[in-house]
Amino acid sequence: MIWGQHSFPDDTLFRLAFGNLRVYLYRRRREWRWSLEYSDIPEEASFTEVGEGQGASLTSLTWQRMITKEVSEVVVLGPRLPDRPLSVSPQEQVQIAHNVQVRLWITLPLWLRLSCAHGEMVLEAGSERLSGSWLGDSVGGRMAYTLKSEPRYHGESDPIRDHHARCSLSILNQAVAPFVVSKLAIPTELLNLYQTKDEPGGEMYTSEVKLLHTRDHEISVNPLHHRDFPKLAPLVPARVRGVDNFWKRSVGLLKRIGNYS
Repeated sequence: MIWGQHSFPDDTLFRLAFGNLRVYLYRRRREWRWSLEYSDIPEEASFTEVGEGQGASLTSLTWQRMITKEVSEVVVLGPRLPDRPLSVSPQEQVQIAHNVQVRLWITLPLWLRLSCAHGEMVLEAGSERLSGSWLGDSVGGRMAYTLKSEPRYHGESDPIRDHHARCSLSILNQAVAPFVVSKLAIPTELLNLYQTKDEPGGEMYTSEVKLLHTRDHEISVNPLHHRDFPKLAPLVPARVRGVDNFWKRSVGLLKRIGNYS
């Protein structure tokens, strides 16, 4: 896996691949230049030096520039969860009967953060291109990303790609009518990111999310530590520590989102 520190000499072109993301990157003293694009075909994560012959064929790329304080010949690559909540739509609706609690899991696309040796960020980008959407009403809502991800039952150990993380959902329906899960709000900026140690590299997991559907057709979202790894320290802590005002207002707000009631 690409996570961790890498030697990065000046005037050396590197190619970074992560899911659908492709980045060409080089540095001259404190100035960084990179070109970012997305491919329709996911690629295994890699961070490699580009040879002189291949670099000459990249003159058509559009470059961005940034100046930083640090000049160390070391860069740090690390995973992140998206910086906005996700509005997740399953391809097929799931119905949960009265007084039934189920555990499902979905996959969330990771972001990649590239920073200097002492933490100064150079760039951050998603492994997939996600479209923006508005989550909530016109007054109390906020920007989110739209994602299609098919829920699977807990215990199904389907492999996931290295640019994804598993997110467990514990859903309880306390309403009399069946709860039709056609859209879920996942507060990714409130979730910790974990990495299992069962195998080299290990899969990525997020905190578990608890959803409660009540007789008043309300949904509460409560980020928890991951139930299956209670003693595992987070690889990356949540972007936002504690519940912000938006998620405090989520009970009663999410019931007004289409397809929730």
